[in-house]
Amino acid sequence: MKKYIIICLALTLLSSFNVNAQAFQKGTINSDLGIGLGIYGTSQTSTTGLTVDLNGLPLVILPETTRDTTDGAASKIIPISFEYGVSDKIGLGLDLTLSNYFIDKEDKEFLNSVKGFDFGLKGYYHIVSTDKYDLSVGVGLGMSKINWKFNRVVDLNSGFITEESEAKGNGMYWNLEVKHKFFFSENVGVFVS
Repeated sequence: MKKYIIICLALTLLSSFNVNAQAFQKGTINSDLGIGLGIYGTSQTSTTGLTVDLNGLPLVILPETTRDTTDGAASKIIPISFEYGVSDKIGLGLDLTLSNYFIDKEDKEFLNSVKGFDFGLKGYYHIVSTDKYDLSVGVGLGMSKINWKFNRVVDLNSGFITEESEAKGNGMYWNLEVKHKFFFSENVGVFVS
């Protein structure tokens, strides 16, 4: 954990590049690189059962059951964003986020990795902008993808073996962000988002 905190501090100190003497104005190009931790609540509904069709006559071997599960998840996040100042108060940008989820010890036997990728467009409004400080709010819309790699059990009549399988999911997302940037010099600063 100490390694991640040191990396986070080092990346944050080098995280924002600005081509103007003022924190934000028309024509500013901001590039942000960060490292973070995401914590999520999860819910899952699964339905299981087994019915065999015997010449048009259904035979229920296992009755259908539905199970709801709530849990939590956490991931390391690497957000990368770019913003261009279209006016002294308005910026348009792109966000790219890479996520690598933590896996519990008891799940490592079957779950190899869970990784996410987000890409979106964002509009920013800069509320306060001085030569050393910038406060902005942003609204974004984008696409999110997630990929699970896991070992599934296969019975080949000679015993159980496992093989690596994969599951994928994707969807749209929207976000609302408040970002504080503090500049040490014309081109280097830190941000909290």
